[in-house]
Amino acid sequence: MAGLGASPASAHSQLTSTSPVDGAVLEVPPSEVRLTFDSPLLNDTDTISINDEYGNVIKSIHPAVEGNSVAIPWPAEARPGTYQVAYRVVCGDGHPVVGSLTLTVNSSAAASTAGSAPAPTASGPFVPSPQAVAAPAGDPASSTDGTTTSMMPLFVGAAILLAGLVALVTAIVFRRRSNAPPTTP
Repeated sequence: MAGLGASPASAHSQLTSTSPVDGAVLEVPPSEVRLTFDSPLLNDTDTISINDEYGNVIKSIHPAVEGNSVAIPWPAEARPGTYQVAYRVVCGDGHPVVGSLTLTVNSSAAASTAGSAPAPTASGPFVPSPQAVAAPAGDPASSTDGTTTSMMPLFVGAAILLAGLVALVTAIVFRRRSNAPPTTP
């Protein structure tokens, strides 16, 4: 079926670097976590959350967009441990980019001292595994303890995919029927 494949010109935006890098083991907590993408982001459509190893949301915000990047300050109340930084952003082309990265903080040093040590950065494309992003505090989808994740993007994506599949199958069936030779009794 010609015309159904994606061409390089229609490729969607993706995460290009993080600071600190995915999988980093830090002795000092970072002052912030910064995500950089290969195209500008839309304002007021982005969510980043920091979740502990048990899935509890430690911090969740709609960050301010700075061109191609967004950042979330590291929460002062975060203890040493492994954390997932989950994100959902919408790039200028209108497509959402969802993913996560993992950081481990070994020290109990205060987040304010993190500015003294530069955080490592990644280079080259980063392909995250899709994860649900936690709803920010005060969001109708979040529970009182802030641990519920928003599943709306998943449901919307599944509905769009299903509608496209139904349209494709309908078009194929209609085309086959219209090209069939007439039957004679």
